[in-house]
Amino acid sequence: WNQAFEAAGFQDAYRVEMMPEGADPMDVRYNVIQWVHRGTRGWSYGSSVRDPRTGEIIKGHVSLGSLRVRQDYMIAEAILAPYMAGQEVPEEMLEFALARLRQLSAHEVGHTLGLSHNYIASTNNRASVMDYPHPYIQLKEDGTFDLSEAYDVNIGEWDKVAITFGYAEYPEGTDEKAAGEQVLLDALADGIRFISDQDARPQGGAHAYAHLRDSGESPTAELNRVMEVRQKALEQFGQNNIPEGTPLAMMEQTLVPLYLFHRYQVEAAVKLLGGFDYNYAVRGDGQSALTPVSAADQQAALEALLATLKPEHLAVPESILDQLPPMPLAFGRNRESFKGRTSVMFDPLVAAENGATATL
Repeated sequence: WNQAFEAAGFQDAYRVEMMPEGADPMDVRYNVIQWVHRGTRGWSYGSSVRDPRTGEIIKGHVSLGSLRVRQDYMIAEAILAPYMAGQEVPEEMLEFALARLRQLSAHEVGHTLGLSHNYIASTNNRASVMDYPHPYIQLKEDGTFDLSEAYDVNIGEWDKVAITFGYAEYPEGTDEKAAGEQVLLDALADGIRFISDQDARPQGGAHAYAHLRDSGESPTAELNRVMEVRQKALEQFGQNNIPEGTPLAMMEQTLVPLYLFHRYQVEAAVKLLGGFDYNYAVRGDGQSALTPVSAADQQAALEALLATLKPEHLAVPESILDQLPPMPLAFGRNRESFKGRTSVMFDPLVAAENGATATL
């Protein structure tokens, strides 16, 4: 966040240090990032203590849930098939998971600074850490995967705008209201946009480009690209996706995040159908208020969505099914498994049902 404060005219105004020995995390004098270990998954939080009289932020407090890193590690296992016999686990798995934690930390700290979610940032070159990102995994020409750009490592352009608007200090005599409005007008002129929760979270949302956990300027093009990544990873899925000495049945849990790897991009593409591109326009700011998605773009989105329902995309490959025995003693299915109707056996039809439901 020092990048954003420097853009607002401050030098060394923001830094992170280890908490002094003996300090209490609840002490209002300390802004705190704390690591919370849970038995199950849960949200991470960025909250603050504020002066009820003025709204001034007195203390920021971030809680990071440890199991968030587990999900990314499982995605890396599913994509990379990294457990080759006689070879060390690639370092990029750890780097991938830690990159997500860094992004998450920056996101939650942003909340403590007063920033809301910006769910259109993913369509604008990752313009904000206040978006919910999906890992941007690339399929290279040689058929291997590149995770090096999975998550951004910098504060976004919108974040700099928001900090400048909220925190910048001006010389005495400056019309601060007019200066703040000019910051926003300059951002609009640069194509930096802001759309938040009420237009991105609801299933019935109408905004065509504000989504959670999506990527890319075009939801349709990104869905097609993500499906290619998913297909290639499914083709190579097998025993190299789990560590040596792990029951083969546990491949089922690694399979789930891969099989559903496209689900959030599906949600993004769906909202192009009957969708609109709109802004929080204010009279006099020059923004376009409302534009329906073109018929051609809706048709392209529909074709991409229907492609996810093709049998070859819903069927679990035979090469995987042949390696999935029932769970052994002391192991079992849990909330990270597909529920089935075939007793102890893996149920490929339920997997297909989940895949189809993601689209329908």
